Amino acid sequence: MFATFASNEAGDRIRLLMKAYHIVVVGATGAVGQELLRVLERRPHVPLVIPEINAEDARRHRGLIANPNCTTAVTLMALYPLHRAFGVRRTFAASYQAVSGSGARAINELTQQVKDAAQEPLVSGSRTDRQATPQVYPHPIAFNLLPHVDSFLESGYTKEEMKFQDEGRKIMHLPEFRASVTCVRVPVYRAHSVAVSAEFERPVSVEHAREVLAKAPGLELVDELSVAGKDNCEVGRIRVDCAFENGLSFWVSGDQLLKGAALNAVQIAELLCWIRVRLAKPRSLRFTSSWTNVLAQPQNDANGSNQSLDEGWASSVPNLDC
Repeated sequence: MFATFASNEAGDRIRLLMKAYHIVVVGATGAVGQELLRVLERRPHVPLVIPEINAEDARRHRGLIANPNCTTAVTLMALYPLHRAFGVRRTFAASYQAVSGSGARAINELTQQVKDAAQEPLVSGSRTDRQATPQVYPHPIAFNLLPHVDSFLESGYTKEEMKFQDEGRKIMHLPEFRASVTCVRVPVYRAHSVAVSAEFERPVSVEHAREVLAKAPGLELVDELSVAGKDNCEVGRIRVDCAFENGLSFWVSGDQLLKGAALNAVQIAELLCWIRVRLAKPRSLRFTSSWTNVLAQPQNDANGSNQSLDEGWASSVPNLDC
């Protein structure tokens, strides 16, 4: 088994932790990794974990813990705190996904297409013969939008679009959760953004929603979003949705190479280590500044007992000096 990461420092740290715990955290980078993750997501005994949301699920691992899809991770960082406050029923969303989600070849292709367009601009929307044929995407991505991320299903949705509903149900423990999503590839190098309209069970106001989001770990409530290279996701454009009875619309962004991939995997390994040895401060990593608040929050475990994660995990995590 294996795991994939976006930086050598993060990779070295997490591999050390996983070796000690005999755990594999599987990410979705590369074709083999993506296919393996899809298989694991369908297995109920393999936890799909975002530590700020369902950290307690990791305690039930059997040696494998799966990283969620990048768009799922970014969106749920804002949606889940609202769900805890108001009870989410369904969402309609559109994602705007950076080319780095398709790997280095996609970054290079966008760069080359921009250079080609600058040398010989498009005339009447037609591609000139001097422009290279796209290799990564079915159409040029420079100065373009492609509503086609991952392969299509018989339903007309893509696999990427269905992941949000399927993974959201598992992570939030909400089997009735419904989501209709359109995923769009945009000519941006880094960071995914999602426009979300959500319907809730209970009445919601902008003021109350802002209070909830301002306290959520790993999330910043801002008016002007800029997330590339940042650990935290950011949420803004919060407003009452005019199409739902109890609806809220918002825009959430996150660096999909961090919270959508390597950072989340490192946080899972750090979480397992943190709970056992009760470090006063995480060493060498800046990723777990919010763990104190996360661990202190009461969690309902499978037996219905209400206790902090620090209390509940002390006897279940193997002894490790890290």
